[in-house]
Amino acid sequence: MRTDQIRAFIRAAEHGSFAAAARASASRRSTLSAAVQALEDDLQITLFHRSGNRLQLSAAGEAILPDCQRLLHSAERIARRCEQMNQGVERTLRIARDDAIAEAIWRQALHALQQQFSETAIEVYLVPAQEHNALLKQHVVDIGFGLRQPQLHHDGEYATIASTDNLLVCHPTHPLAELPEARMSDLMQHRQICLAYMNHGKLLHSGLQLGTEQSERNQTTYTALTSYELIRDAIIAKHGWGVLPAFLLAEGIANAQLQTLKHDIELPPAVFQVRYEHPPGRASVWLQQYLRQRL
Repeated sequence: MRTDQIRAFIRAAEHGSFAAAARASASRRSTLSAAVQALEDDLQITLFHRSGNRLQLSAAGEAILPDCQRLLHSAERIARRCEQMNQGVERTLRIARDDAIAEAIWRQALHALQQQFSETAIEVYLVPAQEHNALLKQHVVDIGFGLRQPQLHHDGEYATIASTDNLLVCHPTHPLAELPEARMSDLMQHRQICLAYMNHGKLLHSGLQLGTEQSERNQTTYTALTSYELIRDAIIAKHGWGVLPAFLLAEGIANAQLQTLKHDIELPPAVFQVRYEHPPGRASVWLQQYLRQRL
Protein backbone atom coordinates (compact mmCIF):
# COMPACT_ATOMS: atom_id res chain seq x y z
CA MET A 1 0.00 0.00 0.00
CA ARG A 2 1.61 3.22 -1.21
CA THR A 3 0.67 6.87 -0.79
CA ASP A 4 0.11 7.28 -4.54
CA GLN A 5 -2.48 4.48 -4.37
CA ILE A 6 -4.19 6.11 -1.39
CA ARG A 7 -4.19 9.46 -3.22
CA ALA A 8 -5.71 7.90 -6.35
CA PHE A 9 -8.46 6.25 -4.28
CA ILE A 10 -9.34 9.52 -2.54
CA ARG A 11 -9.42 11.49 -5.79
CA ALA A 12 -11.61 8.92 -7.49
CA ALA A 13 -13.99 8.91 -4.52
CA GLU A 14 -14.20 12.71 -4.54
CA HIS A 15 -14.88 13.03 -8.30
CA GLY A 16 -17.00 9.94 -8.95
CA SER A 17 -15.02 8.73 -11.97
CA PHE A 18 -11.43 8.13 -13.01
CA ALA A 19 -11.83 10.51 -15.94
CA ALA A 20 -12.98 13.42 -13.75
CA ALA A 21 -10.29 12.69 -11.16
CA ALA A 22 -7.65 12.61 -13.90
CA ARG A 23 -8.76 15.98 -15.28
CA ALA A 24 -8.75 17.57 -11.83
CA SER A 25 -5.28 16.29 -10.94
CA ALA A 26 -3.64 16.56 -14.38
CA SER A 27 -3.03 12.81 -14.30
CA ARG A 28 -3.74 10.01 -16.76
CA ARG A 29 -6.97 8.09 -16.30
CA SER A 30 -5.18 4.78 -16.74
CA THR A 31 -2.64 5.68 -14.05
CA LEU A 32 -5.34 6.40 -11.47
CA SER A 33 -7.32 3.31 -12.40
CA ALA A 34 -4.25 1.09 -12.10
CA ALA A 35 -3.33 2.60 -8.72
CA VAL A 36 -6.80 1.94 -7.30
CA GLN A 37 -6.80 -1.59 -8.71
CA ALA A 38 -3.41 -2.23 -7.07
CA LEU A 39 -4.74 -0.92 -3.76
CA GLU A 40 -7.76 -3.21 -3.99
CA ASP A 41 -5.44 -6.15 -4.67
CA ASP A 42 -3.25 -5.25 -1.69
CA LEU A 43 -6.23 -4.89 0.64
CA GLN A 44 -8.13 -7.79 -0.94
CA ILE A 45 -11.37 -5.77 -1.00
CA THR A 46 -13.48 -3.95 -3.58
CA LEU A 47 -13.41 -0.19 -3.03
CA PHE A 48 -15.81 0.85 -5.82
CA HIS A 49 -18.84 -0.48 -7.61
CA ARG A 50 -18.15 0.29 -11.27
CA SER A 51 -20.95 1.16 -13.69
CA GLY A 52 -19.62 2.34 -17.03
CA ASN A 53 -17.48 5.38 -16.28
CA ARG A 54 -19.19 6.00 -12.95
CA LEU A 55 -17.77 4.94 -9.59
CA GLN A 56 -19.72 4.37 -6.40
CA LEU A 57 -18.02 3.62 -3.11
CA SER A 58 -18.55 0.13 -1.79
CA ALA A 59 -19.34 -0.38 1.89
CA ALA A 60 -15.67 -1.18 2.50
CA GLY A 61 -14.52 1.84 0.50
CA GLU A 62 -16.85 4.13 2.40
CA ALA A 63 -15.64 2.70 5.72
CA ILE A 64 -11.93 3.23 5.07
CA LEU A 65 -12.12 6.56 3.18
CA PRO A 66 -11.78 8.75 6.33
CA ASP A 67 -8.79 6.71 7.51
CA CYS A 68 -7.18 7.01 4.08
CA GLN A 69 -7.67 10.79 4.13
CA ARG A 70 -6.00 11.01 7.54
CA LEU A 71 -3.20 8.70 6.42
CA LEU A 72 -2.51 10.77 3.30
CA HIS A 73 -2.59 14.00 5.31
CA SER A 74 -0.03 12.57 7.76
CA ALA A 75 2.21 11.28 4.97
CA GLU A 76 2.18 14.63 3.17
CA ARG A 77 2.88 16.47 6.40
CA ILE A 78 5.86 14.22 7.14
CA ALA A 79 7.20 14.87 3.65
CA ARG A 80 6.78 18.65 4.01
CA ARG A 81 8.43 18.66 7.43
CA CYS A 82 11.41 16.65 6.23
CA GLU A 83 11.76 18.86 3.15
CA GLN A 84 11.77 22.02 5.30
CA MET A 85 14.33 20.54 7.69
CA ASN A 86 16.60 19.62 4.77
CA GLN A 87 16.31 23.21 3.52
CA GLY A 88 17.37 24.69 6.87
CA VAL A 89 13.90 25.82 7.96
CA GLU A 90 13.42 26.15 11.71
CA ARG A 91 11.20 23.57 13.42
CA THR A 92 10.27 26.25 15.97
CA LEU A 93 10.87 29.99 15.56
CA ARG A 94 10.88 31.99 18.80
CA ILE A 95 10.53 35.72 18.25
CA ALA A 96 10.92 38.60 20.68
CA ARG A 97 9.48 41.88 19.43
CA ASP A 98 8.47 45.29 20.64
CA ASP A 99 5.46 47.14 19.25
CA ALA A 100 7.26 49.97 17.48
CA ILE A 101 5.49 49.12 14.23
CA ALA A 102 1.75 48.76 13.76
CA GLU A 103 0.04 45.60 14.99
CA ALA A 104 -1.69 45.22 11.62
CA ILE A 105 1.69 44.75 9.93
CA TRP A 106 2.68 42.08 12.46
CA ARG A 107 -0.60 40.21 12.01
CA GLN A 108 -0.12 40.18 8.24
CA ALA A 109 3.54 39.18 8.59
CA LEU A 110 2.80 36.26 10.90
CA HIS A 111 -0.05 35.05 8.70
CA ALA A 112 2.22 35.15 5.64
CA LEU A 113 4.98 33.38 7.61
CA GLN A 114 2.57 30.59 8.58
CA GLN A 115 1.50 30.18 4.96
CA GLN A 116 5.08 30.06 3.72
CA PHE A 117 6.38 27.71 6.43
CA SER A 118 3.38 25.63 7.41
CA GLU A 119 5.38 23.13 9.48
CA THR A 120 7.20 25.73 11.60
CA ALA A 121 5.86 26.42 15.08
CA ILE A 122 5.93 30.14 15.91
CA GLU A 123 6.26 31.67 19.37
CA VAL A 124 6.08 35.46 19.79
CA TYR A 125 7.00 37.35 22.96
CA LEU A 126 5.96 41.02 23.17
CA VAL A 127 8.63 42.74 25.28
CA PRO A 128 10.54 46.05 25.05
CA ALA A 129 13.66 45.92 22.87
CA GLN A 130 15.79 46.75 25.94
CA GLU A 131 15.08 43.21 27.19
CA HIS A 132 15.89 41.37 23.96
CA ASN A 133 19.61 41.04 24.64
CA ALA A 134 19.05 38.99 27.79
CA LEU A 135 16.44 36.79 26.09
CA LEU A 136 18.80 36.10 23.18
CA LYS A 137 21.81 35.36 25.40
CA GLN A 138 19.73 32.98 27.52
CA HIS A 139 18.43 31.26 24.34
CA VAL A 140 14.84 32.02 25.31
CA VAL A 141 14.29 33.40 21.80
CA ASP A 142 16.03 32.96 18.46
CA ILE A 143 15.57 36.44 17.04
CA GLY A 144 14.53 39.90 18.22
CA PHE A 145 12.81 42.74 16.37
CA GLY A 146 12.71 46.20 17.90
CA LEU A 147 13.99 49.76 18.03
CA ARG A 148 17.72 50.26 18.37
CA GLN A 149 18.77 51.19 21.90
CA PRO A 150 22.07 53.09 21.53
CA GLN A 151 22.45 53.58 25.29
CA LEU A 152 22.63 49.81 25.90
CA HIS A 153 25.42 47.40 24.95
CA HIS A 154 24.28 44.56 22.71
CA ASP A 155 26.18 41.41 21.81
CA GLY A 156 25.50 39.34 18.71
CA GLU A 157 24.59 40.41 15.21
CA TYR A 158 22.04 42.94 14.05
CA ALA A 159 20.68 44.44 10.83
CA THR A 160 18.45 47.40 10.06
CA ILE A 161 14.93 46.66 8.84
CA ALA A 162 13.69 50.25 8.47
CA SER A 163 14.14 53.69 10.00
CA THR A 164 11.92 56.70 10.52
CA ASP A 165 11.75 59.86 12.65
CA ASN A 166 11.09 60.01 16.35
CA LEU A 167 8.39 62.62 16.91
CA LEU A 168 7.46 64.66 19.96
CA VAL A 169 3.66 64.47 20.28
CA CYS A 170 0.77 65.37 22.53
CA HIS A 171 -3.00 65.66 22.26
CA PRO A 172 -4.16 68.73 20.26
CA THR A 173 -5.80 70.16 23.40
CA HIS A 174 -2.72 69.70 25.60
CA PRO A 175 -1.18 72.99 26.82
CA LEU A 176 2.06 72.20 24.95
CA ALA A 177 0.13 72.19 21.66
CA GLU A 178 -0.50 75.91 22.02
CA LEU A 179 3.21 76.81 22.07
CA PRO A 180 4.99 77.92 18.89
CA GLU A 181 7.96 75.81 20.02
CA ALA A 182 8.33 73.41 22.95
CA ARG A 183 11.56 73.88 24.89
CA MET A 184 13.07 71.68 27.58
CA SER A 185 11.78 74.01 30.27
CA ASP A 186 8.27 73.73 28.83
CA LEU A 187 8.35 69.94 28.74
CA MET A 188 9.51 69.79 32.36
CA GLN A 189 6.23 71.35 33.44
CA HIS A 190 4.16 68.44 32.13
CA ARG A 191 4.02 64.67 32.56
CA GLN A 192 6.03 62.59 30.15
CA ILE A 193 4.68 59.21 28.98
CA CYS A 194 7.59 56.84 28.33
CA LEU A 195 8.63 53.19 28.11
CA ALA A 196 9.21 50.91 31.11
CA TYR A 197 11.53 47.89 30.89
CA MET A 198 13.51 45.45 33.03
CA ASN A 199 17.31 45.47 33.15
CA HIS A 200 19.23 43.17 35.51
CA GLY A 201 16.21 42.79 37.72
CA LYS A 202 15.51 46.52 37.97
CA LEU A 203 12.52 48.35 36.52
CA LEU A 204 13.79 51.30 34.48
CA HIS A 205 12.31 53.84 32.08
CA SER A 206 13.53 55.33 28.82
CA GLY A 207 12.12 58.81 29.19
CA LEU A 208 13.66 61.82 27.51
CA GLN A 209 16.22 63.30 29.91
CA LEU A 210 15.12 66.84 30.76
CA GLY A 211 17.23 69.51 32.40
CA THR A 212 20.98 69.70 32.86
CA GLU A 213 21.15 69.05 36.60
CA GLN A 214 20.11 65.91 38.47
CA SER A 215 17.87 68.00 40.71
CA GLU A 216 16.00 69.22 37.62
CA ARG A 217 15.64 65.68 36.32
CA ASN A 218 14.27 64.50 39.64
CA GLN A 219 11.57 67.16 39.47
CA THR A 220 10.14 65.93 36.18
CA THR A 221 7.09 63.67 36.34
CA TYR A 222 6.51 60.69 34.12
CA THR A 223 4.38 57.61 33.60
CA ALA A 224 6.25 54.56 32.29
CA LEU A 225 4.33 51.89 30.37
CA THR A 226 5.50 48.62 28.85
CA SER A 227 4.62 49.21 25.18
CA TYR A 228 4.67 51.97 22.60
CA GLU A 229 1.01 51.49 21.74
CA LEU A 230 0.07 51.97 25.40
CA ILE A 231 2.15 55.17 25.40
CA ARG A 232 0.43 56.40 22.25
CA ASP A 233 -3.01 55.62 23.65
CA ALA A 234 -2.18 57.39 26.93
CA ILE A 235 -1.12 60.49 24.99
CA ILE A 236 -4.34 60.35 22.98
CA ALA A 237 -6.18 60.15 26.31
CA LYS A 238 -4.49 63.45 27.33
CA HIS A 239 -2.31 61.92 30.05
CA GLY A 240 0.84 63.68 28.88
CA TRP A 241 3.36 64.08 26.07
CA GLY A 242 5.87 61.63 24.66
CA VAL A 243 8.39 60.70 21.98
CA LEU A 244 7.30 57.94 19.59
CA PRO A 245 8.41 56.51 16.23
CA ALA A 246 6.47 57.80 13.24
CA PHE A 247 5.58 54.15 12.40
CA LEU A 248 2.80 54.39 15.02
CA LEU A 249 1.54 57.93 14.59
CA ALA A 250 0.09 58.37 11.10
CA GLU A 251 -3.47 57.39 11.99
CA GLY A 252 -3.57 59.42 15.20
CA ILE A 253 -2.25 62.53 13.45
CA ALA A 254 -4.64 62.10 10.51
CA ASN A 255 -7.59 61.77 12.91
CA ALA A 256 -6.56 64.86 14.92
CA GLN A 257 -5.94 62.71 18.00
CA LEU A 258 -2.24 63.59 18.10
CA GLN A 259 -0.25 66.70 17.31
CA THR A 260 3.44 66.90 16.58
CA LEU A 261 5.31 69.58 18.50
CA LYS A 262 7.92 71.92 17.12
CA HIS A 263 10.98 71.83 19.36
CA ASP A 264 14.70 72.52 19.55
CA ILE A 265 15.63 69.08 20.90
CA GLU A 266 17.89 66.75 18.94
CA LEU A 267 16.05 63.44 18.72
CA PRO A 268 17.81 60.37 17.29
CA PRO A 269 16.07 58.51 14.46
CA ALA A 270 13.90 55.49 15.23
CA VAL A 271 15.79 52.53 13.76
CA PHE A 272 13.88 49.25 13.66
CA GLN A 273 16.35 46.37 13.81
CA VAL A 274 16.58 42.61 13.90
CA ARG A 275 19.04 41.00 16.33
CA TYR A 276 20.25 37.43 16.72
CA GLU A 277 23.01 35.46 18.44
CA HIS A 278 23.34 32.72 15.82
CA PRO A 279 22.92 32.68 12.03
CA PRO A 280 19.19 32.82 11.29
CA GLY A 281 17.33 30.03 9.51
CA ARG A 282 15.26 30.37 6.36
CA ALA A 283 12.04 31.36 8.13
CA SER A 284 13.85 34.10 10.06
CA VAL A 285 15.44 35.46 6.88
CA TRP A 286 12.10 35.36 5.06
CA LEU A 287 10.40 37.31 7.87
CA GLN A 288 13.12 39.99 7.79
CA GLN A 289 12.68 40.42 4.04
CA TYR A 290 8.91 40.63 4.39
CA LEU A 291 9.12 43.38 7.00
CA ARG A 292 11.64 45.35 4.93
CA GLN A 293 9.20 45.35 2.03
CA ARG A 294 6.32 46.52 4.22
CA LEU A 295 8.07 49.34 6.09
